[in-house]
Amino acid sequence: MIDLEELKEVISSWKEAVEWIAHGWDCIEEYTHGLSYREDLQDLLDQIQPGEMIPTDIKEEIAKMDSKFISDTENSDLCVWDCEAKFCYLDENNIELLPINEYDKDKYWYYYRWQPDCLYPWKNNGAESFQKEVYGLDFAGMTNDQLIEAVKDLVALCKDQLE
Repeated sequence: MIDLEELKEVISSWKEAVEWIAHGWDCIEEYTHGLSYREDLQDLLDQIQPGEMIPTDIKEEIAKMDSKFISDTENSDLCVWDCEAKFCYLDENNIELLPINEYDKDKYWYYYRWQPDCLYPWKNNGAESFQKEVYGLDFAGMTNDQLIEAVKDLVALCKDQLE
């Protein structure tokens, strides 16, 4: 059985996040943190058992916040969790390629929405085109060995620019 008090707390956190989001872009860390409240809410909603009733006022509050979030953001093919390089570089011999996100766009729709004033001009890209455009990593067209070599080249370029 779902804990209505916990549900109300999570809805309150989501409401605060939506109000903050409506004021415009701050930074990716704050934005993803705010969106994590919607995932917390989704997790609770997923726990509802068949036949279990959620009060109408709570359903309406969720719908209201979701609607406001949708009206204040733009749909995208880029998940917010794919806005970083998809590799971990420890040293030249220790490079791990990270997977493109596995968030289903229908279920986790909120992770595929961006504020209109977001500083990222590539927010309309998909994850693979983003990785290719920003980092030169063609996950669709390169083998793992080629991707690792591209990471090494990228790290070397960054080191050269820092010197």
